[in-house]
Amino acid sequence: MTPDQVSAGERRARQRWPIVRTLKLQDPVTGRYHLGWTKNLSTAGALIRLAGRCPLEIGQEVRLGLAQPGQVLMSGEKFVVARVVRVDVSGQGPSFGMAFENAVHSVPDFARAA
Repeated sequence: MTPDQVSAGERRARQRWPIVRTLKLQDPVTGRYHLGWTKNLSTAGALIRLAGRCPLEIGQEVRLGLAQPGQVLMSGEKFVVARVVRVDVSGQGPSFGMAFENAVHSVPDFARAA
């Protein structure tokens, strides 16, 4: 099976990698930035958590910036546009499933380029 194929019982069309990166998310309503981190990444999206409150709803479009290893955060021109596709309020605080507007070529390249 290739990384882009779906195994039985798996909803995602792309393989996910457990890559944790610091991120900042630009709130689409206020324009403010929120700090957070990725729980996992794929070429089509990410599962993220935010450090503070940022009420996101399914369908909202946001801008995400991922830090490179050893960096705190990145500049605005390196942001990717993403859409909220899932909100999970169970567990240790809310997590958000994000779908990138344009799928990236590969997660390792994206994680290095972010």
